[in-house]
Amino acid sequence: DHEDPRVESFVRRFVHEYQIDIAHIHCVQLLTAAALRALCDSGVPPIVTVHDAWWLSVSQFLFTPQGEVIGPGWAEWAACELAGVDSEQRDKLLTRRLDLMALLGRASRVLAVSESFATVYRAAGLTTIGVNENGVTELPAVPQPRSRQAGAPIVIGFVGGMSAYKGYDLLRAIVRGAS
Repeated sequence: DHEDPRVESFVRRFVHEYQIDIAHIHCVQLLTAAALRALCDSGVPPIVTVHDAWWLSVSQFLFTPQGEVIGPGWAEWAACELAGVDSEQRDKLLTRRLDLMALLGRASRVLAVSESFATVYRAAGLTTIGVNENGVTELPAVPQPRSRQAGAPIVIGFVGGMSAYKGYDLLRAIVRGAS
């Protein structure tokens, strides 16, 4: 679900107790939109970074349950989500979508992590979205590289989701191909 009254109540108390001046919200799937609603209602100007399509769809990412990319535009995505559902479920999905888009419209600023996601949000009606590209600037050199013997296997620490849309399948294929 996209709302949680317990989270909303907690955020309202937190804002009151700590006198928050501004808030940055992202990755709210577990907290739900209740955090943004409480901030907006409390007069705290929120900045929202959208990393995916959670605000637009229960599908969250541009993939079908079978792992296929959903078309490049909002219309294909919206149609795919509503295909084959009964009228009650369709009403719930549309209500969720409209509620979340209206809530995003109340944020002080909404930023997407890529121009391609910003395009999807614009097509869905959020024309004021900006872009703050994900990425990394040049990192400083590691001060003390770990010593290892020549020819010893390289150990890779993977921290992230093990999903196709996060690139795990590609990493796994590369590592398996190299061994």
